Amino acid sequence: MKFSEVVKRVIDLATPINEYWERELRKRHPKYPLVDPAVPDPPPPPQEEELRQFLRSLPAEEVHKLVEIYHLGRGDFNAADFPGAVRRGAKSGPVPDHLIEEMASGSLNEFFVNGVHELRLAGVDVDAPAPAAA
Repeated sequence: MKFSEVVKRVIDLATPINEYWERELRKRHPKYPLVDPAVPDPPPPPQEEELRQFLRSLPAEEVHKLVEIYHLGRGDFNAADFPGAVRRGAKSGPVPDHLIEEMASGSLNEFFVNGVHELRLAGVDVDAPAPAAA
């Protein structure tokens, strides 16, 4: 599977997760986005577990690349720095479970889509091999 297909699959799963949480949290919390911790959360949407399993099935290098797209969309660096961020992420070894859990939660979609958009604007081909470390 090309990495661009992995990206599309993540977006396809993350979008309904985000929509579900937006809808359900608004129902339960009248002052949303302020959330009352005393109010129990609804059960997670089925896509959340599907995304979690999909992420766990990927090679660590691809998950690190996905994490960097998320960080790019969050504004942690600019698209020109993406290849270096991917190299640094790949050097960090296995993907910690907390990163997969963070990405499987409802917060992934907006930042991830923003990161993909930034890469497209910068002309970065996500399917291109990562350049060797300098």
